[in-house]
Amino acid sequence: MLRLVHFEIPAADPQRVIQFYADVFGWQSSQFGDNPYWLLKTGDASQPGIDGAVIKKFALEHPVVHSIDVYSIDEYITKIRRQVDPAW
Repeated sequence: MLRLVHFEIPAADPQRVIQFYADVFGWQSSQFGDNPYWLLKTGDASQPGIDGAVIKKFALEHPVVHSIDVYSIDEYITKIRRQVDPAW
C-alpha cells in the first residue's frame, strides 16, 4: 500500500485560503522563498498525516495536486493505464 505524501491547493487568493485553514484547523503556513507557494504544516509530525501547500492559481482549470510516493513511476503509469483501459 502506498501513501499520499503531499498535496497542493491552488487558490486565486492564497492568503484567504491560508487564513481559512489557520482559523478552522490551526494549520501553520510559511512562504517558500519569494515564490507564490506557501507550505502548510497540518499537525505534529509524530502523528499520522501529511503536510501540504497552497499555490497561487495560474489558470482557471489549475487542479488540486496529490503526490503519492511510489518506487517505480513507470510501473505505476502502466497500472493506471491498465485500470483506465484494460486492453492496454
